[in-house]
Amino acid sequence: MRVPGTTEALDRLEQGGHIDGAVAESARVAYLFLRRLIDALHVVRGNARDLAVPPSNSREFVYLARRLEIEDAGELQATIESQMAASRRLWTSAVTSHASRSGEPPR
Repeated sequence: MRVPGTTEALDRLEQGGHIDGAVAESARVAYLFLRRLIDALHVVRGNARDLAVPPSNSREFVYLARRLEIEDAGELQATIESQMAASRRLWTSAVTSHASRSGEPPR
C-alpha cells in the first residue's frame, strides 16, 4: 500500500482488517506525539539534526515541556517513556507477527 502519510496508512490498514482498532489507535497516538516532540526539539535545539532529548533536569527540558503544552518536566518525562514503550511494543509485535507468517527470524 502506498499513501502519502503515516496516519492515512494506519487508517487504511485498520479499514482493511490488517490491524485491529486498538493497535491502530495506539500507533496513531504514539506517532503524533513523537512528531510533535521532534518538531519541538527543532525549536528548542535550533537545529533540525539534533534530536537528542535534553536531560530531564535541564532548562531545555523544561522549555521543551512548555513548548509541548505539558504542565511540568515530570509529566513530559513520563509521556516520553510511555509513548516510546508503546512504540517498542508495536514494533516488536509487528516484527514477530511478520516473522511468524513469513518463516523469517525476527530482526
